[in-house]
This record gives sequence, structure tokens and C-alpha cells, in this order.
Amino acid sequence: MGSPLVTPTDELFGGESTDNLPSPRRPGLVHRTGLLLVALGITAFAILYAAAVMALAAAVAWLLTEGDALAALVPFPPAALALQVLLLCGLLLGIFLLTKGLWRIERRRNLAVPVDPAREPDLVAFVEHLCGIVGAPAPSRITLNCGPDVSVEFDSFPGFLRNRPVLRLGLSAVTVSSSGQLAALLAGELSRYAHRTGSRRASFVATANRFLARATAGDDSVDRWLARQAGSGRLAPLARGLLEVSHRARCESRWLQRQVARISQGALARRLEFSQECAAYAGGALTAERVPARRSALRSAAVRATAAARQSWTRDGRLPEDLTLQTARFFTEIRPRDHVHETAAMACETPAGVLFRDFYRLARKLTLLHYRIQLRLPVTGDRLGDDPAGPGTAVDNFFFGCFAPLIPLGLRGPAARAPDNARDTARKHADKMLEVMRSYRESDRELLGALQAEALLEANIPIDPNLFGLNASAGLNEVHERCRYLEGRLEWFSDRLAGFQRLVAARLREAVEQETGSDPHSAERRMLEVLVRTDRLLPTVSELRTHLLLLEVLLAESLEAPRPALNDRISEHSADVLRLLKGIRIALRNIPYPVGNTLRNGLHRHVMRRAPDENLTAAERLELGQDVVERLLSVRRAALQRLAVLATRMESTKSPEV
Repeated sequence: MGSPLVTPTDELFGGESTDNLPSPRRPGLVHRTGLLLVALGITAFAILYAAAVMALAAAVAWLLTEGDALAALVPFPPAALALQVLLLCGLLLGIFLLTKGLWRIERRRNLAVPVDPAREPDLVAFVEHLCGIVGAPAPSRITLNCGPDVSVEFDSFPGFLRNRPVLRLGLSAVTVSSSGQLAALLAGELSRYAHRTGSRRASFVATANRFLARATAGDDSVDRWLARQAGSGRLAPLARGLLEVSHRARCESRWLQRQVARISQGALARRLEFSQECAAYAGGALTAERVPARRSALRSAAVRATAAARQSWTRDGRLPEDLTLQTARFFTEIRPRDHVHETAAMACETPAGVLFRDFYRLARKLTLLHYRIQLRLPVTGDRLGDDPAGPGTAVDNFFFGCFAPLIPLGLRGPAARAPDNARDTARKHADKMLEVMRSYRESDRELLGALQAEALLEANIPIDPNLFGLNASAGLNEVHERCRYLEGRLEWFSDRLAGFQRLVAARLREAVEQETGSDPHSAERRMLEVLVRTDRLLPTVSELRTHLLLLEVLLAESLEAPRPALNDRISEHSADVLRLLKGIRIALRNIPYPVGNTLRNGLHRHVMRRAPDENLTAAERLELGQDVVERLLSVRRAALQRLAVLATRMESTKSPEV
């Protein structure tokens, strides 16, 4: 037979077969006896260790309770007290030395290498810029480790007090393919750290303030327990003296109160500054530079919100419950030019107008996704979908659902939870934005074609395909340029549609005058008057829909968690809804006489099924307002369709010479 086959395992032994190697020896009697002795020794050591700790603890307890017997052996009282103190300190030191090894549980840490700022200035500047965007404090140092993830955390208690974290970059930060992905990864972790740390510091400061307030007032459970123990005589004189000294130091120590006050003011100032910067940043992003008045109003609203938070914090140490709703109300009431776009979308019931409504929804979704990526807001579901209530609803849902994490001082809203994985969040944002970009591009082409078909545009306007060629690694500046173009495009379409609305109204009036002559009681003249009156009410309807949406959200919040602050907001928006309904009622009743009382009474009865009364509850006012908006728009739509048919028939019957 040939030589035995050499396996890969045999190659470890120089290519020789392992069949002839000696087998391992079985443990003998001596070996087993040694193992048994070692096990018995370890068990005995553990028993003796526990007995020593328990003996020292018993000695401490005896010294605190029966120390008077020891003090009686020494005739000089100061010497007896010194002996008690020395024995107590020695026993406590012995317990500390014996149990020190149990306290320090070694944790396995990844090998971290600190980054030298002098050698990597670009990385440090990049991280500081991201911290300024998301409102997080700049890290004290940056380290590279072998871990899989990126983390931002404290390394010591002084770092917690100074709010100076440590940024640890793992393999996920090293393996990114672009600066955009690195920015998304780091910004997600920094924003989550800022929110979590703000809540932790706020709770710590509030607890310290409450503790000092109770201690200073002298009405504390600890004080009562100390008084009972001191008066019962069960404690030794040494223990009573130590407790009394600690109690007096805790109640009267100005240094401790100053330290806690300094921590409180520092944390509050940083959180308020973070709130104001975020609100100002969001306000600067959400308002165009051409509308400085609205931007200043938005920033002043943010200042009022932070001032209310500061006043509530310093008054009783509690956080304002309605701060989230205040900020949401500010951002929903100061929407730049939304009423113009919505009015144009409702005014044009033509193919171009219908396409504009879809285009408007896509444009708002794209813009809000851009701001969502810029502000690093968490993903809480598809809250930016096409809402049948109108394009303004998406804006309100966005801010009510997603702006709550930016509110400081640990306020928790419906979307206050930070994303668990920043990379998945960034990828989800990028995928959704690409999808909306593609839909927006197709909608832009269709809308341009419809406007050209209706002779609204004089020349063909080409679309640059590179304007929508974003990919997942696009930076914030590139996305910002695309969205600036989008805002300009949206304004351009809105101006064209507003002009088209005037053109349609003029053509309809001309067709009605040619058809009916001077008869003011004809059906066509009545439909034209309905269209004119409802056109004048469109801005009021847009404002009413905003207040109805806010009232609906507040009523839903009050059903889940009733609060006095919510009742005040509900009363305020309910009064606004009633005021607008009365204005619509007056406008419908003031139709001039040549048109006839029949149209006035019929239109008023159809739209206003119920008179807006002061006795109506908030829910009834909400239901009445929604019904009025729906009926008014349906009446206007029917009149516009009927007059459009008349205008089309008149155009078709014109002679070629004309």
C-alpha cells in the first residue's frame, strides 16, 4: 500500500500523519486530588471573606448602637469620642478595602485611539459644524475605536456637568463612501445625544431644586426621620452628632446651594439657547428671504416661547405642558405664502388647476423632506402623504408630529423618540426624497404641458434634467439649491395660475353677458354671482381650514390627556372659528338686490345649515365649520363647471370671422 494521505491538519505537524502521535494522558489520582484541594481552598476563602466582611459590619453596628459602653471605659470624654471616631473610621476603611474589588467590575472596552486636533483639523471643524447645525455641544475629544457603531457619551461626571461629551468613531464611520453619508451618520447620533442629555440634565436639576427646597423649608421626610432618631436615644452620641452636623450642613450650606443653582442656570441657559437657535434656524429655512417680516415674527414667536419656558422653570421648577402646542401653533399660523398657493389651487378647477394641486403636494413633500434632513428630525411614519383635506394639512401634520423633538427641556411629543439607527434613518430619508423627486419631475412636465395647452405660457420652458438628479450621497448644500429652485418654481406657477384665474373669470363674465344680456334673474347670471362671491371668500376659507385643523388636533389631545392649557387653546381657536363663520354668513347675506333674494336665501340656506351661535360647543363649531367649507367649495365648483360649459358652447358657436 502507498503512503498515507497527508491532510491539511497533518500539515501543521510538518506534513507527517497524526496517526502515530501519542494520545493525551488521562488525569491520574494526584491530579484529581490537587483539583479537589484547590476547589476546597477557594470555597474556604469565600467563606472566610464573607465572614470577615460581616464581622466588620457587625462591629460598626455595635459601635453605633452600643458605643456608650465603650465610652464609659475612658474617663475623659474627648478621648472617648476620638476613640470612637478612630474605631469607626478603621472599620469602615477595612470594609472598603475588602469590598473594593467587588465594586470595580472590569468592563471590556474597545481599543480607542484619540484623534490629535492639530493633525486632523478638517475632521474637528466638520464635527463642530455638524454640532452647530443640530444644536449639540461640541465634543471634548474624538477617538477612533474598533467598535461597530458611532457613539456620543460622557466619560466622567465632570464631563456631564460641563456638558462636554466624547465622540467615538467606529467602523461604520470609517467605511462610509462620501461626506454626505458621514454627515448623516454623525448628525443622527449628535441630535439623539443632545435630546437625551437635555432630558437627563433637566431631570437632575429639577430633582436637586426640589430637594433643596424641601430641605430649606424644613418639611422633609429625611429631617423628620433624623429628629425621631435623635430624640429616641437609640443612636450613640457620635452618630447623633454626625447626623446633626450633616443635616445642618445640608440645610445651611450656601456653597451647595450656589453649586446647584449654577448647574441649574447653566443647563437651563444652554437648553434655552439650543431652543432659540433651532427655532431661528427652522424659521430661517421655512421662510423665504423676500419676506423678512414673517421671519422676524417667527423668531419673535420662538423668543416668546423660550421666555415662557424660562418663567415657568424659575417659578416652580416644572416644565410648561403646552410649549409644544405653542410652537406648533406659531409655525402653522406663520406659513409663508401657503394661503396664496392654496387659493390658487382651489380657484382653478381646470386641468392645469387639478395638476397644480398634485404638483403642490409633491412640492411641499419634497421641501419638508429637505428640512427634515437638515434638522435631523426622526422618522415617525408617513405623515407627509397626500391628505384629502388639502395641501395645508400636510404642513400642520408635519410640525405637530415632528417638531416636538426640537423643543428643549426634555419635552416629549408624539415624535420625541430618536431613531434607533441613524444609517437606516438617513437611507430612508434619501430613498423617500428620490422617490418624491422623480414624481415631482414628471408632475412638472405634465403641468407645463397643461399650461401651454391652455395658452397661458407664451414659449416652451425646458426642464433641466440635472436639477433633479440627486442621489443618496448628495450633500446638504446641493439639496438646498434644489429646494430653492423648487420654491421659485412653485411661486412662478402660483403667479401664472393667479393670472389664469383672472382670465377665466373675465371670459366667463363675457360669455354670460352675451348669453343673458341685461337679465339679472337668469340662471347664468346667478351662477356668475355665486362664483364671484365664493372667490372673495377663498382667503377666509383658507384661514378657517387652518383653525379647524388646529381645533381638531387640540380636541383629540384633550380627549387623551385633559390639561388646563389645552382648554385655553381650544377656547381660543373655537372663538376664531366662530368669528370666521359669522363673517362668511354676513358675506353670503350681503348679495346685491339685482341678483335677487332667491339666490341669496338659497345659497345661505345651502351653505349655512345651522347658524353660528355662541352657545355651540367646540366640537359643534368644528363640525359646523367643516360642513360650511365643504358645501361652499362644492357650490363654487358646481357653478364653475356650469359656466365653463356655457363658455365652451359660446366659443364653439362663434363664426370664423370673429
